Amino acid sequence: MGLELLLLSLYLCGLICGCFLLCSFVCCSFLLVLLVLFGFLLGLFLIGLLLIPLIGFVLDFSDLSLRVKQFPTSLMQIAL
Repeated sequence: MGLELLLLSLYLCGLICGCFLLCSFVCCSFLLVLLVLFGFLLGLFLIGLLLIPLIGFVLDFSDLSLRVKQFPTSLMQIAL
């Protein structure tokens, strides 16, 4: 009777610990997926913050180069 009770208690303890480990593994995996997703979105946000001024600078620079190309023609129009 004592041995059966010991085996039953070990079985129940193993079952509870196994369920706890399985649940913690699933929760950790879920948290890891959330962490990776959050890091990905944060990375996209930071890249967007860096790219928006860069795109604006490139557009301003192309607009400036277009103005420089038109500058001699505008001088000739003034001279005429």
